[in-house]
Amino acid sequence: MTIARNVGPAWSAPITLTADTVFQVQAGSIYLDIGGAASADDDGLFLSQDPMRPLRDSATIPAGTVVRWRRAGERSTKLFYAALE
Repeated sequence: MTIARNVGPAWSAPITLTADTVFQVQAGSIYLDIGGAASADDDGLFLSQDPMRPLRDSATIPAGTVVRWRRAGERSTKLFYAALE
């Protein structure tokens, strides 16, 4: 299990998943680049946590996929991800 705190506005370093992995936004909003080839600012899957409701977007990405992420907007962000077992 990993928590990326204070996700920045630039794309993170890409990682290649070694197992099926769940990603969940704990705070704020992020773009999740599945495949590692996003070129525009808003490319990627948009995931958000709604501060008015206890809802957190999540996605499960298969093993072998290259993934990276970046903050969407100015709000502080926190991203949780962990391999499924």
